[in-house]
Amino acid sequence: MSKNIYYVACPKCKGEFYVSKSFFEVKGAMCYCPFCTREFSVQGGKKPAQKKTSSRRTASVVLALVTVGLVLWLTPVAFAQPYPTKPVTLTVGMAAGGVTDLATRTIAEESKKILKQDFLVVNKPGAGQTVAMSTVITSKPDGYTLGATTDAPYTRGPNLFKLNFTPLADTIPIILYATFRSVIIVREDSPFKTLNDMFDYARKNPGKLTYSHPGLGTSTYMGFGGAALHLKLTVSQVPFAGDSAALTALLGGHVMASVMGSSSCMSQIKAGKVKVIGVVEGKERMKEYPDAPNLFEYAPQEILSPPSLLVFGPKGLADPIVKTLQETVNKARDSDAFRKFARENEVFLPKEPLIGQTLRDYLESESKNTAEVIRKLGIPRADAPK
Repeated sequence: MSKNIYYVACPKCKGEFYVSKSFFEVKGAMCYCPFCTREFSVQGGKKPAQKKTSSRRTASVVLALVTVGLVLWLTPVAFAQPYPTKPVTLTVGMAAGGVTDLATRTIAEESKKILKQDFLVVNKPGAGQTVAMSTVITSKPDGYTLGATTDAPYTRGPNLFKLNFTPLADTIPIILYATFRSVIIVREDSPFKTLNDMFDYARKNPGKLTYSHPGLGTSTYMGFGGAALHLKLTVSQVPFAGDSAALTALLGGHVMASVMGSSSCMSQIKAGKVKVIGVVEGKERMKEYPDAPNLFEYAPQEILSPPSLLVFGPKGLADPIVKTLQETVNKARDSDAFRKFARENEVFLPKEPLIGQTLRDYLESESKNTAEVIRKLGIPRADAPK
């Protein structure tokens, strides 16, 4: 038997058949079993077949080779194909226009340039981005339907909703490529010049400090609410459906402060209508607002990590496809276009993106930390989204 011929075993029916060694050298190459028609990656096949085979086995191998030839001749599907060969859909868990959506669209455009294939963006907001995750989980694991969300459906979703799936078990987190931060803001004419001023007011006037936030399931509320509990402050929170409504309430004088993603209020900060007096997540101050202390300085054990932007796929996604997507998204985030977007929207790029087991461990750890904060805040779990 030639050393350029390998034999592989189908992971479903265990049927064995031969393929050319060249297929193993094609990135993202996929194989079709001639016995059960299952599609699977040819990477990691057995060593070149050198041993003798029985006449019965030889006959089955010949039959398999003939069948493979007929499949290739009768159908337009190639035996091994590079990925992708058709448009890829990125399912965004947030509404259009927000930082998650805009970051994904920039990544999609740059990925198109790299792989010479369209990357389409579809928005499916709802239930802490678990609606988008559910869509991806039920899709075919061929790399053409992916999720593009924050870490929320991994870290907050399973702790806030009674889901009919398990995020880490039913998906493959592909790459975490960026983060962003939330800030505590007040109107420019506010009597609170610093975060200490606001906390002192809250201590002396229990229940009178009002603040708006984009929802009970957001990291902004959990971060600020957790710190308030730790500091034994009684404050009045006013939830809204998103940053925009929370900001409008502050500008209209309906609340005394607000917490939200920094990118959502950048224009009002630059216009001098609001000012940043604190930072919600993470351990370090933002270089953009060096005088604004981080809540970590007040309540270190209650602080969550900054929200992150990531791409994931359904369980069963082939390793070569995962690797291709990791390399592509990493190149896309390092592009001039994405770096410009990041600067203009206060999105931050880690020195190295998180991938593989490191990413899975990070998401699992953050989920446990979030569960503890949710427990302390007394947020009940809701029914699974429809």
